[in-house]
Amino acid sequence: MGVRTIAGFAPLIAGEPDQECHDALLDTLFSPAFAADPRLRWPLPPSTSPKEPRFHPRAYWRGPVWPVISWLFWRSFRRAGEKERAADLRHSSLEQLDAGGFAEYFEPFTGEPLGSDDQSWTAAVALDWLLEDD
Repeated sequence: MGVRTIAGFAPLIAGEPDQECHDALLDTLFSPAFAADPRLRWPLPPSTSPKEPRFHPRAYWRGPVWPVISWLFWRSFRRAGEKERAADLRHSSLEQLDAGGFAEYFEPFTGEPLGSDDQSWTAAVALDWLLEDD
């Protein structure tokens, strides 16, 4: 039995899937199973669906939000011409970093910073986001 994780969205990041697959992946990503779960502090995709029995909001790849993964989605949305989705994700991600600093990853419901406090890849994606005009 599979577990719904952000790995299932790899076709969005790796390159454009066909339009039907692209639309289905976006529908799932922005559904209550991921980024539209009403309990999330920010509408950012956790690493595992909160609907999964093995979801754990503080357990590394079992549920936290990773800024570097949000950045990968942001870039893929921009590449696909999904400007509004990209801008919304960028805005929410920068709010998350403003509240919690350059943490490695974040608890998805409370926004608590977790892992390394001063993660260089988080700082790097913040700089890239700050260079972008909406």
